[in-house]
This record gives sequence, structure tokens and C-alpha cells, in this order.
Amino acid sequence: MGLDFGAGVLSDMAMPPQFEVDEKTYFKNILNSIAFSIRLSVKKIRQEVDKSVWLLPPQALNAYYLPNKNQMVFPAGILQPTLYDPEFPQSLNYGGIGTIIGHELTHGYDDWGGQYDRHGNLVHWWTETSYSKFLKKAQCIVNLYDNFTVYNQRVNGKHTLGENIADMGGLKLAYYAYQKWVREHGPEHPLHHLKYTHDQLFFIAFAQNWCIKRRSQSIYLQVLTDKHAPEHYRVLGSVSQFEEFGRVFHCPKNSPMNPVHKCSVW
Repeated sequence: MGLDFGAGVLSDMAMPPQFEVDEKTYFKNILNSIAFSIRLSVKKIRQEVDKSVWLLPPQALNAYYLPNKNQMVFPAGILQPTLYDPEFPQSLNYGGIGTIIGHELTHGYDDWGGQYDRHGNLVHWWTETSYSKFLKKAQCIVNLYDNFTVYNQRVNGKHTLGENIADMGGLKLAYYAYQKWVREHGPEHPLHHLKYTHDQLFFIAFAQNWCIKRRSQSIYLQVLTDKHAPEHYRVLGSVSQFEEFGRVFHCPKNSPMNPVHKCSVW
């Protein structure tokens, strides 16, 4: 696991100005920035690949998994509210950054990352029995997301499978990690003026990760092209398939948020 804090990022000399910036011409600044990025890319042609380069800047609020390195990377920018704060209750931290960490970890065992071994080599390391069971469980998730619809367009369960497996697995990993923390440190004190338990706050924090307001055209384009399901279904698809969510929120058996037959890979 790597934490990208960008050594020297606060230094003015770390990256001297490469193009002109004018505070009065925003659009021109964007064009200059794009042109600069293209020049950087062209310079890399026929050059040896620098494997030490981070794929995201340190201020990025994101994370990623590299199967060819078997490595999770978290830019320093992701360690901020609402995902993480040292003063937050642990229920919120585990539901926030914890589920993100769990998500990236699970990518190592989804339909894409699972094709690489622990050394980052592209090899088939599963036993035939294990892989057959994986495909059967994965198909359940494909079918689940195929039934989600946005603006009369069905979500592509196969195209979004890897991210959906990671969402579900990450949620479970973080929840069980939080339960381990509670066993070792004792239950957290209830928050004043809130009716929610800390177990419930964990799931609320997870859902808040994907709270976003987007134009309908953007969501429609996402359904057609993105390997991530729309945020709304990333939440509903994950929590509805987790037994603990139904228990914590007292969802009736066989209700939409607590179906009897659930999908689960990990």
C-alpha cells in the first residue's frame, strides 16, 4: 500500500511554471494546461517507463489499485473530511476511508485484478474449482445490476462487475474491521442529538461517500460508458446484499433492502 504525499509539492521550485497563467482568461488557461499535458506525453515517446510516477497528483481525492504491482495507492488528498478526520468517531472513519481502502483491497480479487498473481504477473493462479465458484457468484451480481435502470437505460452489470465486487467486498471488510476495533477498545459513546447507533452511522458514512448531484445527461453517459455504476446504485446494490445492514436498520425480511437471496463474492 502506498500513500502519495508528493515530496516537494509545497516547494515553488518543485515544478517551475511551464505555461502562462492569466487570472482573467480562464478558458485560455485550460487550453494552455491541455497543451502542456500533451507536450509532456509526447516527450515520453520511446523513453523508458518511469514506474515511480504516481498516476494521480497527491492532492487528488481518489484512490486506485495497480494489479501489475499488486499495490493500493492513496493520494494524501483523500485523508480529509468527510472520508477521514482524526476527531471523527471511528464509525464514520471506518464507513468513510475504511470502505475506500476495503474497495481497493478487494480489487485484487475481482474479475480484473484476480487475473494477476501476488507478484503482479498476468497468470491464471486460481484452481478450476475456485474460479468456477467465483464466476457463479459473480453472475449473481451481474444479474442484480442488470435490473437497475436509469433514465430508461439499464445498468450494464457485466461492464461494472469489477467495481461492484469491490464496493460490496470493501463494505464488508470495513464493517468487520470496525467491529474488531469495537471489541478491542469498547463501544463508542452515542452522539448527542442523533438517533442513530454507531453501526448505523457506519453505513450512513459509506452512503455519504457517493453523495453527488449530477445532470441527467452526465448520469446517462455514465451508464453507457463508465465501469462504475451510478452512485445511487453503488450504495443500494452494496448495502442491500449485506446481511448486517438489514439487521442494523431492522429491515423486514425479503424487503427491497433485505432480500432473502443475496449476492456475495467475498
